[in-house]
Amino acid sequence: IPFFDYPNEHRSASAASTGLFAFRDLTKPSSLSRLAEGTRTRAHGLTERILQARDSREDILLALKNLDKLSNLLCGVIDLAEVIRNSHPDQRWVESADEAYNILCDFMNELNTHVGLYDVRPSLLRSN
Repeated sequence: IPFFDYPNEHRSASAASTGLFAFRDLTKPSSLSRLAEGTRTRAHGLTERILQARDSREDILLALKNLDKLSNLLCGVIDLAEVIRNSHPDQRWVESADEAYNILCDFMNELNTHVGLYDVRPSLLRSN
């Protein structure tokens, strides 16, 4: 709390040593862009696995698990970026969080209109 309430006093309380929110990879604002790009790459890989689902029960269950992983992956980083861009006292972090947020929301919007994912959906619904 003091970091956010009195940011100038805590600039030396380095996020570089522990990382923002104790996430070791978030040591500087540019870390968020790398996190967003890595997340988008992983999300793309999960999407490809989902698209390969066939009508077998095993494939459909795996596709459902991968949809859940995809949602958790994207929402986890989007939510993190949202918190940072709305509460961090350093404008550089805010701008980087805004960029990360936009990268992943743009990707999520692509997924929301992805014809291939739409075509997989009937198989997923039939499995129940």
